[in-house]
Amino acid sequence: MKIALPSRGRVNFPATSFLQSVAQDVYVFVDPPDTLAYSQAKLSFNIVDVHEVKGLYYVMNYILNFMQYTCDKVMIIDDDVQGIYVRQGLTKGGYPKLVKLNDLQPMFCDVEKIMNDFDLAILHLHQNHYNWMNLELELGKVGGYHVTFVDNKKIAKIRYDESLKLRSDTDFYIQMCKAGLRMATYYKYAYVSDSLKVDKQGGCLADKDTIEKTKDYSQAVVDKWKNPYIRIKQDKHTGRWGVIVNWRKLYPEPFWERYGEYACSNTKQSKTKISFI
Repeated sequence: MKIALPSRGRVNFPATSFLQSVAQDVYVFVDPPDTLAYSQAKLSFNIVDVHEVKGLYYVMNYILNFMQYTCDKVMIIDDDVQGIYVRQGLTKGGYPKLVKLNDLQPMFCDVEKIMNDFDLAILHLHQNHYNWMNLELELGKVGGYHVTFVDNKKIAKIRYDESLKLRSDTDFYIQMCKAGLRMATYYKYAYVSDSLKVDKQGGCLADKDTIEKTKDYSQAVVDKWKNPYIRIKQDKHTGRWGVIVNWRKLYPEPFWERYGEYACSNTKQSKTKISFI
């Protein structure tokens, strides 16, 4: 398995430290203006120039096209991810106990087995918010996944819509749904990411109009599909707009599954046992 990491304006990105154990399999994809800086930073990873500056979704398509001829499965990880953890039981307070991974190979073996056994095109890891779990169980809250495993063979004909300014990731999953492909969220492992604590000049935060125009950008996805089960919704905490999809209505077969030891609601006392793998 190879690791693809799109990065922009963050030479010293947080993921640098915990990816060292698999450095030879890490490919960092950067815009032409950043290529020299990343090359001179003496990173132990492979630096790939994407040739043109056309935005994140162009880079994501570049990654998928590049990796399609490199390996069957690829882990795509954001550069603001600070660590990946494995869940080992619960703390006395009832929260999942997390142990940081220094060696990613056991996780890769688990992921490959699950993707093969359950015929998955994409497998997400869930995000651990700071020191406690806040697991969203609502199907349809797509987007913001910072660690994603992709089966290149299954999604060979699916690509990000570069005409969309935002939420092309949701559009990507809708394409998958329409094609009859399946994805899942895997709860055995979790990642920690906080883009607000890293260099604000990097990544999506470098685009000043992103937050202000999230409603228009999200509406563009709804307008593209013209489906009653696809709509926009504003986040009451951040004020940003996103796309909400009722996957069960959009595609009658199980499209998005959840695997792992525990799926927890937003309160630490409520724990629901689900498919253990």
